[in-house]
Amino acid sequence: MEFILPETRKQLTALYTESHRHYHNIEHIEACLGMLNRYRSLLAKDEIFESRFQEAGTMIWFHDAIYDVGPDVRHGENELRSAEVWEASEEASRLLKSQSDVISDGIMRSAAHTTYDVPFYASQAMFLDIDLSSMGGTYSAFEKNGDQIRKEYEWVDDKTFNLNRAKFFETLLARPFIYYTHIMRGMLEESTRDNIKRWLRKQ
Repeated sequence: MEFILPETRKQLTALYTESHRHYHNIEHIEACLGMLNRYRSLLAKDEIFESRFQEAGTMIWFHDAIYDVGPDVRHGENELRSAEVWEASEEASRLLKSQSDVISDGIMRSAAHTTYDVPFYASQAMFLDIDLSSMGGTYSAFEKNGDQIRKEYEWVDDKTFNLNRAKFFETLLARPFIYYTHIMRGMLEESTRDNIKRWLRKQ
């Protein structure tokens, strides 16, 4: 599926290839889109609703459009500004406001992964699960992703970075489920929890 227009793809790719991005870059977007296709392949035909996949794919493309780091960036600010990029897009202008708002809200929800708040819309649940899905791969990939995120926060000392990362992981572990959808729980719930626990033991 083509989730965005060619010109929008060009504009977003320019953002996702900014020099300060090491994890939240175009490779992350491509990996998420690949996982969305994998997710789709595991559904029965009567479970596939094209509009929901279109919404989820659009959320993937726009959710990290703005990714600024630094001591003055407030929590949720990047997600808010990314939602604004979506709302100003040609794609959003072609939808009813109620449809556009589903995508905006999904993007905003990615600022609160530590909160277990089951989304009303299936597309948001798919997107939020897929955004975290890299944590469920091999442990070496898990560590590599962590190293890439660390590079994005070079201005933070190691102790503070690891403390905040540990708090984030512990909050995820305290959730009844890390993933909202039964597909992602079946694929990655166990491996994600194992990776997090292994990382925490090493601290």
